[in-house]
Amino acid sequence: MQTIPELGAEGGSLTLFGEQVDSVAWKFYKESNEGGMADFLSEDDRDLLPLLQQKRKLKANDPGED
Repeated sequence: MQTIPELGAEGGSLTLFGEQVDSVAWKFYKESNEGGMADFLSEDDRDLLPLLQQKRKLKANDPGED
């Protein structure tokens, strides 16, 4: 898996990863880390902490589609 761009700023980061499946197809993943926002959560909202750091597969395009 290759890191394509990684953007970071105060409070978090966003990374796009690519994985080549075959000679023309790729799978892409997005990872976000907004851990800096945890300080702004109230005690009642601490159950939201897992939402601040996520890795998700993005929808892939079929190379045969336009």
